[in-house]
Parts: sequence; C-alpha cells; structure tokens
Amino acid sequence: MKFSSEKASNKQKQLLEVLSNHCCNVFAPEGDKILIRFYGYKAKQIKSILEEYSIKVDKVRKYDDMEVIY
Repeated sequence: MKFSSEKASNKQKQLLEVLSNHCCNVFAPEGDKILIRFYGYKAKQIKSILEEYSIKVDKVRKYDDMEVIY
C-alpha cells in the first residue's frame, strides 16, 4: 500500500494503518478526498471496514475503486 502524497492527514494515516492488511493502494491527493484501489476484496467488504471507523464512503466508482470523503 502506498500514499501518493507526503501531506497525509492524521485521519488518512489512520486509514492507511486500518487497510494495511487488506491489499489496497491508497492515493491521498490534497483536500478531503482520497481514492482507494483494492484487490481481492469486494467494495462492500472494504466499505464495512471503513464504516467501522466512521469513515464515510462518498462513492464507489468501479468494482475496484472507491472515493472516501472525510
């Protein structure tokens, strides 16, 4: 898993830790949205993991991408 930005917020860093065991790439552009690309997991599974940490999923763009908004 990688962050594409060194300017990740604490919440984004927490998300990185949460997803570190789930075979994901997390791209953190500036602003309040990040993009998660994940492999081997369905969107629903990743969405439930995020919701457990009170992280709102803005939209699922494809079967293997989702945007998350804080």
